[in-house]
Parts: sequence; C-alpha cells; structure tokens
Amino acid sequence: MSSEQRVRQLVLFSLGVYVAALAALTRAFKAYGLEVAPGDKLLQTGMQAWVPDLLPKHVDQAHSAAAMAFGITSALAYQVWRWSTHPTKRSVALLVFAVTATALINYITKVLGLQPPLRAFALFGRGSGVLVYGPLRYLEWAFTTAFLIRLVACLTPEGPKAQRLLRRTLLCNECVIALGALEQWVCAAAAGAEPPSSELQWQVATALFCVACALFVPVMSGQAQLYRLAGETLNTPQDAAGLASLYRTTLVTWTLFPVIRGACLAGIVGSCTQEVAFVAVDLISKMGFPVFSLVGAFTLVGGV
Repeated sequence: MSSEQRVRQLVLFSLGVYVAALAALTRAFKAYGLEVAPGDKLLQTGMQAWVPDLLPKHVDQAHSAAAMAFGITSALAYQVWRWSTHPTKRSVALLVFAVTATALINYITKVLGLQPPLRAFALFGRGSGVLVYGPLRYLEWAFTTAFLIRLVACLTPEGPKAQRLLRRTLLCNECVIALGALEQWVCAAAAGAEPPSSELQWQVATALFCVACALFVPVMSGQAQLYRLAGETLNTPQDAAGLASLYRTTLVTWTLFPVIRGACLAGIVGSCTQEVAFVAVDLISKMGFPVFSLVGAFTLVGGV
C-alpha cells in the first residue's frame, strides 16, 4: 500500500469518526440539558473586561465568515488532489482537505444552530465575565491539529526516527487539547457554583491551563524537529526559506491560542472577544498554513 493510499484511508476514517463523535456529543448535550444561558441581559449587552467585549452577534458573524472561507479552501484542496500526479503532493492536498473540511463541518453546525452552546456567566477577579462558547470546538481541534502535524510528516523522509517523533508529538498534542477541554468544563462549573467551591474550581482550572501550556512546549519542539528532518532533503536556499516560513507561521499561530485563552482567564478580554479571536487565528492557521503547504509542496517536490 502506497503512502498516499494510507493517507486517504486515514482521512476518510478520521472524517467519519469526527462526524459520528460530533453527532453523538451534540445529542448527549441536548439530552442531559447542558445548554444553559443565565444572565441573558448581560449576554446581549456584552460583558465588562479590561478591553470592551464584543457581542454574541459578532461571534455569529465570525462563524458564518469562517464557514464560507473553509468551504472555498476545501474545494481548492480537493481540486489540487484531483489534478496532481505526484504522490507526496496528493497526500499533502488530502491532509489540507481533511483540515479544512473538518473545520467547515464545525462552523456550519454552529451557524445552523446544531451545536448547543454551553453558556455560563460569572464575576471574578476584576469583574470580568466568563462565557463558554462551543464546547465541541476542542473535538474539532483534536482532529485538525493532528492532520496538520501529519502534513509536516509527509514532507519528511520515511524512517523509524520520524515515526517515533510523529507519535510523540501527536500524543502531547492530544493531551494539550484534552486538558484545555477539561479546563473549560471546570470554568463552566465554577461559573454556576458558590464560594468557596467556585474559588477552588477556578484554581483547578488555572492549574489545568498551566499544565496544558507546559505540554504545548514539546508539541512545538516536536514539530520543529519534523521540519528539520524535512529540511535535510532540500537542495536550494529557496526551498529552505519556504520551509522556514511554514514553521514560523505554525509557531506564531499555534502559540496565539493559549495566549488568547490566558487573556480571557485573566479578565483582559471577554469571552466573545476570545471566540472571535479564536476564529480569526483558526482561519490563519487552517487556511494560511495549508495554502503555504500546498505552494511549498509544489516547490519542494518535483513534478505535478
């Protein structure tokens, strides 16, 4: 079985699992009544943080724009896969399609109201608010980030060293996402609790966030090593510069996610602003990076 066939099977299987998990969790949330929205007046007028918060309508607009953008990019990646003849380019295009199609499904279900939002309001610290949007975002991240890491691995020479590095990086990545999801659940529980229980829950959430940030370091260092392995096969300075730009884009955009979340936890920005910022960085990391990858793959790999 060729590497492209393995990637195709992986993409089809993963997309099927994602859709099934998304449907099952959505039904579970609705069945157990996890959709709550106290403080509706505050949700409509925005919440006070150090930086004035955006409104829920801005979040809805951002979700609609993201769904449209990911739809266009998914179609582009699919056409590149259809037109290409080089197996590495076809594998890269398949993984780009998997990334953008997964994000497209996530945002379309948000726009259509198929994902029940988990909303909770609480005052803490300097009077900032916490509003938890879309608990299923972490499910999407678990799949799309794994696809992006595998995309880099497609450009590295095959061998046991690369495979061990890939498995270790993927494991740390999934642990980071699981801890992030757990941290937001604890925040939601703290929003509905009374002191001193709520204070303890905020401390637990902060600890989970710190552990996730610590595990984020080996995720990025693992990707740096994958890029280094890919760079060993390059022959020209132009190719090396293109690969370096890919890594810089990855480093900056991925690091912005914990920075934005930390700013929300600290009360610097409100949760609506956090969600819109997440969508903006999503677009850059899942559209800008894959497009760079497609262009880079056409430069780094000979033939069409």
